[in-house]
Amino acid sequence: MIKPGAVRNKHIGHILSKIEEAGYTIAAIKTTRLTIDQAADFYSVHKDRPFFQELIEFMSSDDVPEEDITRSVFVSFDTDGNGVIDFEEYYKAISSVSSVSREDAKKSFDSADLDKNGLIDYDE
Repeated sequence: MIKPGAVRNKHIGHILSKIEEAGYTIAAIKTTRLTIDQAADFYSVHKDRPFFQELIEFMSSDDVPEEDITRSVFVSFDTDGNGVIDFEEYYKAISSVSSVSREDAKKSFDSADLDKNGLIDYDE
């Protein structure tokens, strides 16, 4: 789980890179916001601690714009940091979370490459 502060501070890409560098394969990525009840259930081990209420409020905070989440995912795909995603970067990211064939990944990539220049930039 990547906490709201890390999302807000645009650290998703860095965190995902560290996980992969440690030898783990990311099988899926899901963005969600916990409700107060979900956070309370998840952190129930801390329910008797003085920081519990603050913790569950923070973990269920929804002040992270979707734009920040989208940008962080884009940055995690853009492994060379040049501001665009080429097919190899795209395929590496997609194949790390699913068993997609190169052919199907290429079809998906091409459909996202709106200007057909062989690269996906953030605005696409």
